[in-house]
Amino acid sequence: MNKILNLKTLNIILAIVFLTLVLFFTRFETTSWNERSRLSTVKSLVDHHSLKIDSPFFETGDKIFVDGHFYSDKPPVLSVIASIPYATLKQFGILFEYLPYLLIYLTNIFILSIPLAVYLFLLYKNLIKKVKKKNLVFFYTLLVIASTALLPYTSQLNNHLPATLFVGISTILLLYNKPSLRNSFLIGIFLGFASTFDLSASFITFFICIFYFALVVKNHKITIKEKKLLLVAVVIGLLIPFFIHFFINKQVTGDIFPGSMHSEYFQYEGSAFTTENLTGANFAVNSFTDWLGELFYMTFGKRGFLLHNPTILFGMMLALFYSIKEKSFKWRYYSITVLLSTLSVILYYSLYGKDAGGGGYLIRWFVVFISLYIPIILRWVLHAKKRNLKFFNILLVVSIFINIVAMGSVYSSINNVKKFHFINMYHKFPDRIELQWVGFPKLFLSNYENNHSNSNL
Repeated sequence: MNKILNLKTLNIILAIVFLTLVLFFTRFETTSWNERSRLSTVKSLVDHHSLKIDSPFFETGDKIFVDGHFYSDKPPVLSVIASIPYATLKQFGILFEYLPYLLIYLTNIFILSIPLAVYLFLLYKNLIKKVKKKNLVFFYTLLVIASTALLPYTSQLNNHLPATLFVGISTILLLYNKPSLRNSFLIGIFLGFASTFDLSASFITFFICIFYFALVVKNHKITIKEKKLLLVAVVIGLLIPFFIHFFINKQVTGDIFPGSMHSEYFQYEGSAFTTENLTGANFAVNSFTDWLGELFYMTFGKRGFLLHNPTILFGMMLALFYSIKEKSFKWRYYSITVLLSTLSVILYYSLYGKDAGGGGYLIRWFVVFISLYIPIILRWVLHAKKRNLKFFNILLVVSIFINIVAMGSVYSSINNVKKFHFINMYHKFPDRIELQWVGFPKLFLSNYENNHSNSNL
């Protein structure tokens, strides 16, 4: 009994610690074109009911020029959702011109931190019903999430975290719940929105839909008619976000593809992008040797995603093991789905990704598949014997430390260095703490400055 009480106390302390870290390191300044491009759209939508950013409050180079007007080059649906806090607070007289830092901070909390908390809660509530080690569920669910790049990506406005969280919620519905019309529809909705937030999620959506189709067909407890209805519900759920995206995006590019996929709209005076440095415009490598070098750089190099996310690397090994040895049809083929999804994302960006995603922490494009591995890792952890957890616990601590050090700086010049990300971020970490602490009074100031040139951010 005392051990259970002590663990509950520890869970509360850990939850408070990580909540404090997230709230403290959530940025109230913009340090990249990426987030300024989205915030420019947010402001224009609320103030002018338009997607045009001809006279942006936030200067950005992530924009396209179409029919005499500038627009963000980002998929627009996430920016529309991100405008909700500003649209609400504007009713009380809070404008970007008066309290820009506060609005940036609250937008980040709304789009990043709250969805992560919801994902954590849903995962915990579903796991607690499925495993015997109920007292360890929250402990490991929280720590596994905190040991990945999900934690630092709560710091600054981005599309990768919401996309992977929506993918994660769809996998919760799929793995831990019985097939139903409601769940099938929601799986489609969440996968559809994830794909409109981050086009990389489209690869994942494709493979998960095949997996779900196989699960439904394999299920002998439901009739053929019910199976057809379940699959139709998924398709309808998927189509709704895509229709919303098309309706909004058509006003910018005239089709379903966002501005970032139209190289012709970057051909304006002062543009920073051409087909030579625009991701997806053409091949980023010239030979097989170049590709192998790029692949290593993205996974284990100085910005290596797996090098800086050891927990996910462990999850990949588990997925490979489950795909070969697992007897459960659901978990075996889920593991295969996860590996295929991961390979497709890595393959695409290793071939077409330019400049490894700019100044983002790690290879930011790979954040989208993180949530796929969390159920696999937790399944192993919550069924493993105590002696087998020793190595994993050490790995967990190392991973958490790496990603805490990265908090507050997922988009900045600090990432464009010759050293490994972690080493550089470790050296700059005390400066970022001081800057964030001293900067908090800015939440109530109107004199806005972009600090993208500050090397400590």
